[in-house]
Amino acid sequence: MVTTEALQICEAQQGKSAVTARSYASSLRFDARQGNSMQLQAFSMDLQRRSQMKVKDAMHKGVEHVAPDALVNAIANKMKDLDVGAIPVVRNGELVGMITDRDITIRCVASGKDPTKLTAEDVMTRGVVYCRDTEEVEDAIRIMESKQIRRLPVLDEAKRVVGMISLGDISHALPQDMTGEVTKAVSAHHA
Repeated sequence: MVTTEALQICEAQQGKSAVTARSYASSLRFDARQGNSMQLQAFSMDLQRRSQMKVKDAMHKGVEHVAPDALVNAIANKMKDLDVGAIPVVRNGELVGMITDRDITIRCVASGKDPTKLTAEDVMTRGVVYCRDTEEVEDAIRIMESKQIRRLPVLDEAKRVVGMISLGDISHALPQDMTGEVTKAVSAHHA
């Protein structure tokens, strides 16, 4: 049983998402009526430790990217070869967009356009949401929840793309029940 006191402790970790707090409290099945102050303190410290993992420790490093003038058919083949669903679009070292398998499907194939003539710039998503490698995984989770997206490019201090973090990366870094809650929140618009 998760008590109100246990949830308050979780939510008291300033800036932490409600999904993470609820999920973590549930995973411990913490019941303050049966616990003592030492258990309560250990519970709080463990939550804080788990939520301080950095994005750079969970992300997929060494991400491939394409130039804005790359042809869509070449990008699709690159996605197939790398077994990925999204590739950042970079111009002069700066992230200018993201091209996903969905972008190719909707903005090229379903529109009856020729993928050998269209470029990344023609079909990419602009205004890309990203996170920094020095942020906590919790920050990436919060972004994914609020924007309902499943992957984020990761930038370093110089704003260079240094990796990608996805729900899969988070699922390997955090407890399974927390990942389930995040997946549910991110996928809510598909329900």
